[in-house]
Order: sequence, then structure tokens, then C-alpha cells
Amino acid sequence: MAKRPKKQDLLQLLLEAAKNHGEESEQDMEVGDLQEIVAICWSCLTQAQQKTVALTALKDFGHAQWMTPEKVTINDIEIAKDD
Repeated sequence: MAKRPKKQDLLQLLLEAAKNHGEESEQDMEVGDLQEIVAICWSCLTQAQQKTVALTALKDFGHAQWMTPEKVTINDIEIAKDD
């Protein structure tokens, strides 16, 4: 019986596949593959989960001006966690 991969192993497999694709062709291919993976994951999230991810990522990427820990404004678009 085949061993079932762990969730982290599956993530590593996806990341390595994207990296290999970029190494075999162009680096843009890796970026495109990663963007596609993010889009697929995003479509699986609820609206509340999407807001949580957006708030966390914007804060971590330094592209947001924080008004409160629960609300962010970027490019004149306000995202509140409890909307």
C-alpha cells in the first residue's frame, strides 16, 4: 500500500515542480506556476478566509497603511476583516 503524502509534502512537491519548470525554461514560468497555485488556493477559501489572507499578506508585504489591526487601506480600497 502506497504511503499517503503529508500536506506539507504536497506543498513542497508543488513548490519544487514550479521551481523545476522555471529552471527548465524561463524563470517567468516559475512565477506563473506559483501565481496559478495561489489562484487555485484562493478559489477554495471562503470570503472570510480570503479577507484574513489579504489582511495578513498586505501587512507582511508592507504595502498597507494600517488603520487598526482589523482594517487596511491600500490604493484607496479599504478592507475590513469583519465586512
